[in-house]
Amino acid sequence: MSEPAGNDSAEILDGSGDDRLLTLFSNRTALKKAHRELLVEHRLLEERLHDANAETDALKTKVDYLESKLSDRDGAPGLMLHYQLRGLREQLIAAMTEVIKRSVEAMYAQHREQAEREWRDSHAGNLSRIAGKIAAEQAQRDRTRGEITTQRSALAAHKAPWWYWRRKTIRAAIESLRRELDARSDALDALLAHHHSIEQQTPPSIADVLSTREKREVNVMALLVYREFLDCYEGDTYIERIKMACKREPGAIDYGKVEKATSILQDLADKADAWLERVTANLNGDALDRAAQPLLRIAQYDAEKDTTPCDFLGSFDSRSTGGTGEFVRQYSDALLLREDPLRLRDLLLR
Repeated sequence: MSEPAGNDSAEILDGSGDDRLLTLFSNRTALKKAHRELLVEHRLLEERLHDANAETDALKTKVDYLESKLSDRDGAPGLMLHYQLRGLREQLIAAMTEVIKRSVEAMYAQHREQAEREWRDSHAGNLSRIAGKIAAEQAQRDRTRGEITTQRSALAAHKAPWWYWRRKTIRAAIESLRRELDARSDALDALLAHHHSIEQQTPPSIADVLSTREKREVNVMALLVYREFLDCYEGDTYIERIKMACKREPGAIDYGKVEKATSILQDLADKADAWLERVTANLNGDALDRAAQPLLRIAQYDAEKDTTPCDFLGSFDSRSTGGTGEFVRQYSDALLLREDPLRLRDLLLR
């Protein structure tokens, strides 16, 4: 029994028992912290699972509702009409996005072509200047070599003893010409190396950045597509119907009886074909760019850096700017921009 007491006394004296006790409490604290973190994570996972189950149930309910409507002869046309109206806005978004993308890419390509053309001109000019310096240096070097040859001939012609001082003068001239020749050879080598380094240069990369003016031009072209859409679907409250279909769930809007919903569906299909035809004929390529130019001249902006117009002052007829016969419209106010009925302003470039 005396041996353990001796060990305890030794541990107390050297402090090893305290160290083990501190380690035990430290491990206990770490375990409690890890346990709390696991509880928090478990609670978060339970909440996510609950939300996921609720979302799944809601989707199932919606799918069941849609299936019941589609299987109902009286309900199917109204449901189809609802999604057709939503799809019209998506078509408009796709058309505006395509115009913006195509216009931006064309401007980027124009920037790169211009920058490359300017670089090629500058590069050719630099090579031409260096080539001129090389030619001048080579000519001067050849003249120096010719002078050395002439002086050597003179030295050979003055061998007699009484030409001693003359020969000394000629030798000094030859030595000076040799130093000049070495210097010119070094300068020529440097010019040739510089010329080679310029030849190895490649066009620098160009950052794709649009100016405020260019962004305004792109936005106006996109607004022309928007305006064409509104003009095509004006009347018969189609724009209002599109807005409501995008805001409300299927079944929340009464589109009338089967005959009326079917008639609206057919009318929408006809208008969609007409709109696509007008967009294809009047708002593609050069025609769209020409139509945008007069608008840019009368567009008003709240600030110098704004890219979305706040108003248009004046009017124009597209026939006077080379537009097609179909695309004739007077712009005299900013009703489209003030109301933005389909909430598409965010598509425009900032």
